[in-house]
Amino acid sequence: MQPQPLIELNSSGAAVIAWQLFLQKNGYNVSTADGNFGPQTQAATMAFQTKNGLTADGVVGPGTYTVAEQQGFTGTAVQMADFVGIDVAHYDSNDGANPINWELVKQDPQNIKFVFVKATDGASGPNSVDQTFATNVAGAGAVGLPVGAYHFYELGSAATAQASNFITNTGNHQLLTLPPVLDFELPVAASAIQQTMDDINTWLEQVEKAFGKTPIIYTNPNAWDALGNPSGFSKYPLWIADYNSSIAPPVLGSWPQWAFWQFTETGTVQGIVNPASMDINHYNPASGILAV
Repeated sequence: MQPQPLIELNSSGAAVIAWQLFLQKNGYNVSTADGNFGPQTQAATMAFQTKNGLTADGVVGPGTYTVAEQQGFTGTAVQMADFVGIDVAHYDSNDGANPINWELVKQDPQNIKFVFVKATDGASGPNSVDQTFATNVAGAGAVGLPVGAYHFYELGSAATAQASNFITNTGNHQLLTLPPVLDFELPVAASAIQQTMDDINTWLEQVEKAFGKTPIIYTNPNAWDALGNPSGFSKYPLWIADYNSSIAPPVLGSWPQWAFWQFTETGTVQGIVNPASMDINHYNPASGILAV
């Protein structure tokens, strides 16, 4: 590893982000990886130093780096691509009344390079298939955008039935060049945690077998914490929704990094008449999911 810079109170920059992400990953109280070494990061650093028998001076120097490297610290902050992507559902076109103009989306100055489209919700019922799915997939694909499909996971509905709903209604898999996505964002009661994790695994395994691609898990810190912040899902790339972080979101479970970061739900994109505002996402090139 290359020599690391000394960081301390009032330091800022990429090295601080990398250190904050490491502290978060290991359970120390850093509210957000914002690249600013303030009092909270200093306190978390001192807690790390104390736990590891180091002088608790709050300064990240050679001794602290040596111990941190033994625990997996690499000194690398998650990088973000110079483009973004969006995710859309029926409400982004007023239930199809105002179809998305994908030519205009492709020309948006935010440099949109990928899109995820809602396909299904739960297992059955009038809202279990997004009525604009096929139109959105065809439109995005026609302008050359990589497209993926996502399923909103409903609690209290059989995982096998939900997986079947998604697999059946995504139609022509050849149009979907990105991995399938499980959207998990509902809080779980403590008594249902183990069953819910088993069900999530069931859905992921069935969909991976059908698509021949490793699915992505979309979630947020609150929903994943409600599951006990489980660490057994790291083979599935993480798509995290977090609107409170200015530079990088928190690290969940045992994921070493995120692949996609939904950083806002109040964006605007040309070509989309969206009363609920738009979800916009960063991409981490280190994940290797997009061939761009």
